[in-house]
Amino acid sequence: MKFVKQVWKNIKTHKIQSILCVMTAFLMAAMLDIYAGNIREAHSQLASLPELLPVYGYITNLSGTRLAGLEIPEDMVHKFEQSELVRDVRYTTRLLGGEGNVKMEDWETDLRLTMAAAGDIRSIQDAEGAYLENINEMLKSEEKVCAVTPDAMKEYGWALGDEVLLTVYYYYISNRFGEMKCLPLTTEEFTIEAVMEGEERADEYAGVEIVFPIGTVRNLFHEKGLSCNADSLSFYVRDPLSLNQFKQEMQGWGLLPVAEDAAMSLEGVALRLRDSDFTASASYLYRELDILNGFLPAAALLVFWIAYVASYLMAQKRKEEFLLYRLLGLPKRNTIFLLFVEQVVPACFGVLLCYAAGYFFRQDIKVHGTEGLLLIAGYAAGCLGAWLRFAHAGEMRLMSLKE
Repeated sequence: MKFVKQVWKNIKTHKIQSILCVMTAFLMAAMLDIYAGNIREAHSQLASLPELLPVYGYITNLSGTRLAGLEIPEDMVHKFEQSELVRDVRYTTRLLGGEGNVKMEDWETDLRLTMAAAGDIRSIQDAEGAYLENINEMLKSEEKVCAVTPDAMKEYGWALGDEVLLTVYYYYISNRFGEMKCLPLTTEEFTIEAVMEGEERADEYAGVEIVFPIGTVRNLFHEKGLSCNADSLSFYVRDPLSLNQFKQEMQGWGLLPVAEDAAMSLEGVALRLRDSDFTASASYLYRELDILNGFLPAAALLVFWIAYVASYLMAQKRKEEFLLYRLLGLPKRNTIFLLFVEQVVPACFGVLLCYAAGYFFRQDIKVHGTEGLLLIAGYAAGCLGAWLRFAHAGEMRLMSLKE
């Protein structure tokens, strides 16, 4: 208690020096907060970058010229569905069909309905809102249901809830000359569960009139002993910040980078990512963080040096006081500690004052604890170094006075 009273008395006695300590610590805390705030902001931007600039990917042929009408093996589709590296996997299987029982020999003339199987309507149409949620719920089932475009409903006289007899065929390009072949899948009744009210896409997915749940169609393929290959597949990378790891994983699956000079084919064997914007932004932020983190040792040294110089200059004005304490018999260690505490206490007050101002103006005091502790530690180290050096010189002077 006596020590605390003496510290408080000395602080009031040397009020000018104490105020200078408060101001010095306040300014250093403000500068450190701005510096650390830049680092925090860069980390925050980096963390939010995958949401702001999602990395979209899709399977294509080796030359990168086709996004749909491909042959993507079913086991590759399963890998994407089960992978933790991707999200929002969307794929389709193109089909042909007709109303009623269409015979095999008549498929070229009577299969006039363009069909597809999908698990997400966004694979077929640009959709959003309640319509998107409702139709995707239907597409997750394995029931004999379908969604139909308004034009097809009008042409065939169908209504929502009708059970219509449909013949469904799987078609594929059998060779590089573009010869198309069809395989019958089923002829049975499907219930019209939804009307496809989304906007038709102006790309390879346009023109589909009927959509079935992918699970329903997969079961039809398996009943025939066939693999339910996809004709298109797209996805988003779950963690774009680990893009290199993702690409290595894809190579392990046998997917190749696009080779634009490759021959035309329909095999879905290549991977293309739209990652240029994300990569450029992430590279910029990483460079910024490298620069900021590179200055951390210099910032720490600057805090130490400012505290050291300020403390040593202040100590020069207290030579007689130091000698008096020693002549009165106060041990050297106790004298240094007393003068050290007298300077650190105002510095702590200056740091707290800076944080109080920050809380009042920006309401973010919770993020400053670590920087405050580091600042106090660096400041205290500088003060201690200055007082130890000063005490050594003071001891030499004290010895000369005794002699």
